[in-house]
Amino acid sequence: MALEDRDYMRAEGPGGSYDYGGRLLYGDGKSMIGPMTIANIVMFVLQNLSGKVFLPGTIAHIDKLTLKLSLYVPALKHGEVWRLASYMFLHGGFWHILLNMYALFLFGKPVERMIGCSRFLILYFISGIVAVVCWLPFNWERVPPLPLIGASGAVFGVMMAAAMLFPNQRILLLFPPIPMKMKTFVGVYAIIEIVMHLSDSKEGGGGGIAHLAHLGGLFGGFLVMWYFRSARPGGQPTTGGLSAAFRRLFASFSKPRKSQPQRPKSSGYPPDLPFDEPEDSEDLVISRIDPILDKIGNHGMQSLTPKEKAILDRARKKLKER
Repeated sequence: MALEDRDYMRAEGPGGSYDYGGRLLYGDGKSMIGPMTIANIVMFVLQNLSGKVFLPGTIAHIDKLTLKLSLYVPALKHGEVWRLASYMFLHGGFWHILLNMYALFLFGKPVERMIGCSRFLILYFISGIVAVVCWLPFNWERVPPLPLIGASGAVFGVMMAAAMLFPNQRILLLFPPIPMKMKTFVGVYAIIEIVMHLSDSKEGGGGGIAHLAHLGGLFGGFLVMWYFRSARPGGQPTTGGLSAAFRRLFASFSKPRKSQPQRPKSSGYPPDLPFDEPEDSEDLVISRIDPILDKIGNHGMQSLTPKEKAILDRARKKLKER
C-alpha cells in the first residue's frame, strides 16, 4: 500500500486533530454496509406483504417468504442449501431488524474500514454460516421444526471482529448507558448468551431466540479474523500487536512491494530512526508510524503524546514534499 493511501496522511482537522473517518485504510473505497442494510429492509417489507400461511405441523402462522427462504430443517434435508445464506436477510419483527441493522452499522463501519469491503463480506457470511453449524445439531430432529431467521449470527461475528481489532475502544451502551471497552462488551454479551441458552434448555423451550446461533456467530467471527491474521505471505508470525498484524496483512494484498533488505529492529517507541536516514523513505516512515497506530487502535487518538502527533504531522508534510 502506498503511503498516501493511509488515513493518517490526511490533512489535519479542526483543533489540530487528525481525521480518520473519511477513507478506508485497507479497502478499495467501497462499502457494503448501506447495500446490505437496504437489502434487509427490502426483504422485511416483502415478508410483511407476502401473506400468511400455517407453519407445517403447527398452528402457528408464518409469512410465505419466510417459509421459502428461512433455515428450515425439513427443506434443508431436501437439499435447499441456499437457505444457509438467505435466512440472514429475514427478520421476525421491527425490533429484530432495527437492532441488527443498528449493530451492523455501529460495529461494521470501523471493521470494514480496517479490513476492506471484500474481506468484510467474507467475515459476515462465514460468521452467519458458522452460526448455523452451531445451531443445527441441537435442532436437526426437533419436533415440530422451527425456522431460523435473522442476521444476528453474522452481526455477532462482526462484533467479535470489532473486539479483536479495537479491544480497548470504549463504546456507550444504549440500555443502560454505561461506557464499556469493546472486548468487555463482547465478553459480557457472550456470557449472557450462554446463560440464556442454558436457561432455555432447562425449561425445555427456545424462547424464540437462537442463543446458540449468536454464540456460533461470535465463534465464526473469531475464526475468520484469526485466519486473516495468520495468512500472511511466508506464514511468519506477526509482531507489534494484533492491529499491526492486520495492517501488514491487508497492505500486502493492496500493492506488491519490492523486497527490501532486513533492518535491525529498534527497541524504541516509536523506532529511533531519523527521517533523513538514507533508506527508502516510505518504508522508513511506515516503520515509525505503525507503533503509533497500534496505540491509537488500543487507546484512541487522545492517548498520543505531543511527540507522537508531531511524527504524524512530519510524515504528512514529508509526503507533500515528494
